[in-house]
Amino acid sequence: MRAALVAFHLVAITLSGLPSPEGGLNRATWAEPTVQVEFAAWAKRFGMEQRAFEDALWEFANTYNRGYKQLLTPVKPYEDLIGSEQSWKMFIAPHRFPTKLEIAGRGAGGEWGVLFLESSPTATWRADLLRLERLRSSIFRWGWPNYSSAWSKGCGGIAALAFADFPELDEVRCRFWKARTPSPEQARSGDLPVGQWTSPRLVRRGKPGVPLVVERPTPTGAAPSTAPVGAAAADVEPTP
Repeated sequence: MRAALVAFHLVAITLSGLPSPEGGLNRATWAEPTVQVEFAAWAKRFGMEQRAFEDALWEFANTYNRGYKQLLTPVKPYEDLIGSEQSWKMFIAPHRFPTKLEIAGRGAGGEWGVLFLESSPTATWRADLLRLERLRSSIFRWGWPNYSSAWSKGCGGIAALAFADFPELDEVRCRFWKARTPSPEQARSGDLPVGQWTSPRLVRRGKPGVPLVVERPTPTGAAPSTAPVGAAAADVEPTP
């Protein structure tokens, strides 16, 4: 009986660890520039037109995923019982268009002041929280379109902290700066690739006891600012 249980356990965790496209079957995610770069490279390797390659891969991935779920059906109750489910898959490619989180605030009729900006040495409000490893995992996901709802909730939670810490603020803005990772030469020269602001969220201070409402304004673009609270943050259209 012990040998049978060990054998069953090994089979269960092996099946759970097999490659799976689950979580990546989202056309909006596939349109992201990081994913498009990978599709272009693999389509070229297979000698296919990129659109035809994507369509063929979409059909294969969905068919594979349906079969994979059926394969897991006999062991799924066991996985749930002992907590051995493989909840995430290994990374498959470099993230060449990463996002950088910015949190800004302003008072009534005032200018935007940056509270927090990833990697900034000066805009470090709540850095002890926003740079926590477990929260950084969520922040990474929030930059992808299929996590839009989670991102709105996350921005609402961050805005609540900002309103508590800065009574003078009437609005909080959350957004991401997206740009291609620079080459070594660009990094050394400081001539960084052009990017743009994405996934903006706007939260206005509400009445006590009333839940905050997270809005989705039209995105605008500018290079990230590291201005401290109270300083103006540029907010202009990005360079094409």
